[in-house]
Formats: sequence, C-alpha cells, structure tokens
Amino acid sequence: MAYFYLDSEGNRYQPGAPFTLADTQYTSAGATDALFLGLGYTRVEIQAKPNERFYDVGGLQNDGAYSKAERPIDNRTDANGFVVEEGLKPKFIAESKRNTRLRLEGTDWYVVRKYERSIDIPTLIANYRAEVLSVATAWETAVNNCTTFDELLNLPSPQFPAEPAPSFDP
Repeated sequence: MAYFYLDSEGNRYQPGAPFTLADTQYTSAGATDALFLGLGYTRVEIQAKPNERFYDVGGLQNDGAYSKAERPIDNRTDANGFVVEEGLKPKFIAESKRNTRLRLEGTDWYVVRKYERSIDIPTLIANYRAEVLSVATAWETAVNNCTTFDELLNLPSPQFPAEPAPSFDP
C-alpha cells in the first residue's frame, strides 16, 4: 500500500525521493523508512481513492484520505432552470438507457426482419429482449425511488441476462 511520512509541520516526504532538510540534502537512496522514522516522522498510509462516480474527489490530505464531496442525487439548476450540475439519478438513468440500447442492438435485426418480412422473432431472442427491458425498467425505477445519497451508493447494479448465441436464420 502507498504511504508517505509527515513531519510535525505538515510537510510530506516520500521514501526514495530526494529532499532537503535544513541545510542537508538527502539523495533518493538516503530517503529511507529508517531515516524518516529516526527523524520522528509519522508514517501515513494512503487510503483508497473514493469512487468518482459518486464523489467529487479532491486532493490527498495529511491524514492519508482524499477530500471528497457527495455528488447531488438530483440535477442542480440555476434561477433560469438550466442544469448547472448533473445529478446522480438523471446520470444513472441516461447510462441505463444507453446500456440497454447497446444490449439490444445485436438482436435488433430480428425486429426489423419481423417488420419487413413478417418472420417471427425466435422465442429465445424475444425472451432475451423482454428480460433486458424488464431489468432496465426495474433498475431505473429503483434509481428514481432513491431519496438519499446512501440509497444510491448502496443500490446494486442491474443483473442483465447474457445475450443468446447468434442465429443465422435468414
């Protein structure tokens, strides 16, 4: 795990990185764990970076954590009603619609064939398409029903079915 050392004045030091202390210059080879511990510096473990999907992530703080702010769950608008910051819910719904479209693209030709030539869509394909749409609709409903950041944060990802093997039925 990554770490750094912190002196009493809040200065950070990296093992293996040259630095100057008072009038003494230390090479990268001299910047060791033993030296920093001998100087009384505190070893600080760098914590995992927060998920940028849910947080606006800032810089690394002296406690080893990143500063973070929760993203809004709904769009933030200005006085004229223009969106100034996209909320998590609208963003997740848009992502869901894109993902659903991409999942269905591979079987769209069956629908076109049905429309143009009146050839039935195979049951396996029709069931797959119906399940994809059902999963997407249920997940979008769950997103819309979230009223807090924590509910969105803990919402499980949708579990889509695997696409059936392609059929080369003309």
